[in-house]
Amino acid sequence: MLKRIISLVILLVVAASCVFAQEQEIKPVAEVNGVKITSIDLERQLNMMYQQAISQGQQINDSNINQLRQSALQVLISRELLFQSATEKKYEADPAAADDYINSLTINYGGTEKLQEALDAQGISIDELKDSVSRYNVINKLIDEELRPQVVIEDADLEKYYTDNKQYFHSEETVRASHILVKAPTGSSEEDLKAAYDKISKIRKEVIDGKDFAEAAKEYSDCPSAPDGGDLGEFGHGMMVPEFDKAAFALEPGKVSEPVQTQYGYHLILVTDKKDESEMPFEQVKEDIKNYLADIKLDEIVKNYVADLMTTATVNIF
Repeated sequence: MLKRIISLVILLVVAASCVFAQEQEIKPVAEVNGVKITSIDLERQLNMMYQQAISQGQQINDSNINQLRQSALQVLISRELLFQSATEKKYEADPAAADDYINSLTINYGGTEKLQEALDAQGISIDELKDSVSRYNVINKLIDEELRPQVVIEDADLEKYYTDNKQYFHSEETVRASHILVKAPTGSSEEDLKAAYDKISKIRKEVIDGKDFAEAAKEYSDCPSAPDGGDLGEFGHGMMVPEFDKAAFALEPGKVSEPVQTQYGYHLILVTDKKDESEMPFEQVKEDIKNYLADIKLDEIVKNYVADLMTTATVNIF
């Protein structure tokens, strides 16, 4: 889990907008065995954690921002302790790790210029980003070589988690559907609405009389799905606008709906497959449960390792 998070952390540092204004004066906020953590380091970490909290639906305000700031500082202290420990144990970064990561980011951002703009917005240089990647690479090696092997998950743990959390192991009811759209968006005139309804009704008659639905979609549909025969793929409840959702789930496979009006216009819907809600068998989710429990266990092991490092470290917070 930590390895996956590391990649996301670096990306978030680059991508997150600067919610809290970074201080103009760079000053130390903590010192770990003589290595300073600066106010800029803290503001960047705080920005990242703020963005994560907001994306998860958490409310961050004046009453808890200081708590988040303290958490950000503890993350930086823990990370520095891990890096120092890994360095003492002679772990070194892979020479190509930073360059490979920068190359992948460059592709994701659509070129060097776009990446540089994102970095500039955060006040991060390419060299600083490379240094961060290299440091994470060193920490990962320590974790993979010495901590991850301590993770032991028994089959009994998997079965207990599955039994205790059955509510999470249900596959929802889904349908696979195609549609034909004749545009008449909200706000259209009565005349345009009638013309759209008349058109979709004629298309439905052609389909009912034997015209292939996919061919009709390619010929008539105003939706971007038209070249695919109107295929929308598989979806669950709530993924489509309410009127479309209700009509699609009420249909039996192979049946074509009456015209369905939504905010986009009039639709014909063809359900091509339907899956009822069902309980996922243990064997199907066993590996996912194992990975989840292993991630939790590894987090605990890393925290305990950092706690041990703290007992002999000299940490000053300013």
